Order: sequence, then C-alpha cells, then structure tokens
Amino acid sequence: MSVYRPKNSPYYQFDFQWQGERFHGSTKRTKQRDAEKVEAAQRQKVKRTSADAKASPPQDAAARRSEKAGAGRHDSLLMCPGQVLRTPKYAAARLACSLQTLLAYVRAGTIKYVQVGVGAKRPRRMFTDADLDDFVVARTRREYPCQSASSRGPKSFGKHLDLKEIVSKALRDKARNARLKQSSALSGKP
Repeated sequence: MSVYRPKNSPYYQFDFQWQGERFHGSTKRTKQRDAEKVEAAQRQKVKRTSADAKASPPQDAAARRSEKAGAGRHDSLLMCPGQVLRTPKYAAARLACSLQTLLAYVRAGTIKYVQVGVGAKRPRRMFTDADLDDFVVARTRREYPCQSASSRGPKSFGKHLDLKEIVSKALRDKARNARLKQSSALSGKP
C-alpha cells in the first residue's frame, strides 16, 4: 500500500500508479487503516474506469486530457438532448490553447459561447461542440506561396525590344517633342 502522512498535515495521502499514470491525493483520514481502505477504493475505481474506457468508443486526445485534469469535476453540462455545454478548461484543451488565449478569442468575438447564470461582472461562459468546430473551421488557413518568390522565369512585359528598336523609338519621341515645342512657340502659347 502507498499511504503516507506528510509532516505538515494530519491527513494521510495516497499515491499509486496504474498503467503508466500516477494517481495521488488526500484520503481525508487521520488513521492509517482508514486511509488504506480509501486508497484501495481509489484503486478499484481506477481499474473499473479503465475497463469501462476499453469498452467505450475512443475519445479525442483533448477530451482525455481534460478528463484527466478535471478528474471527475464537471467538464460538461447537458443543455438539451444531443447538445452538451463544455467548460472553458475543456474548450481550451480541445483547441490546444491556454485559458487566457480562449478568453481573448471570446472578447474579440471570434468564438461563440453560452452565458450560464445571470452574473454581469463575471459571466460564466460555456461552449458547445458545434461552436468549437465552427471556430476551428473559421480559423483554418492555407498558405499560398508568394508569387514573387516562385521559381518561374522572369516576367515578360509583352513584346521584347532589341537595342536598335529602343534607340529608334527614343529618337522618334525626341523629334516629335521638338516639333510640338516649335509649333507651340509659333502659335504664341507657352
């Protein structure tokens, strides 16, 4: 049995591992024999839930992390049949971001939420799976390569001119500008 009493506490603690996961906590008992019974009950509970998990369909990694972090706390609320409200902690784990980032998305209005309760100063926000999925779809991006950095050849600007054509065009433009200047001087217009 792995029951011990820390120096600074009157209560015994339990600590054990099951299938690579550590389980620990307070037994809320001051007698060692009672604490060992609580620890045995915790072991049975862990074994039972792991057997149930093998029989149930697989979950996504975020839901497992949230369940492990919550350890039996209320991570969801049943809103109506088929619609479940999730806590911010669960939503953050599912979106792989921190609670602060999730709340920043809420304040920016990029993710929808359901306000539970009537508090105005500190509203209690819950999230539906559909809203989380909509947020992921809305934030999905595809990177397009920069057109200027692509490996295509140099851009062409229509007809390629050789040096003779460029010089002759410049001479024609110069002669035309001189004629226009001369005609405007004869007519008296500046």
